[in-house]
Amino acid sequence: MDTKTKKCLSFKTKYLHKLVHKRNYRNSEKGHKTHRIWDWKFKNKIIGDHDALYDIVQNTHYCENPKCKKKLVFRGSKPAHNSKCLDHCHDCGLPRGVLCNVCNLQNVLKCEMCD
Repeated sequence: MDTKTKKCLSFKTKYLHKLVHKRNYRNSEKGHKTHRIWDWKFKNKIIGDHDALYDIVQNTHYCENPKCKKKLVFRGSKPAHNSKCLDHCHDCGLPRGVLCNVCNLQNVLKCEMCD
């Protein structure tokens, strides 16, 4: 092998190790919390005490929709019908409750501030 091929393989190996490390960190409790809070702050623009919201979501085990009451599970990046979702108002950014994925997509809870 020439030196160019060795450098290329070395780069690919380092890149793959970095991806594996990132995936392992993301699956850890600390990595999951960090990513979820980042997602709420910057992607979904949810306002409030994010650490307290994370604890509420982690400790909620049933959908807060009175008509549903499904047992909630954490599915990671692959949402299922009973995945935990922090429902929030898209106008003001206030959280409304913890719902299953189905109820969250149906927008069952209304915001007291905006309605």
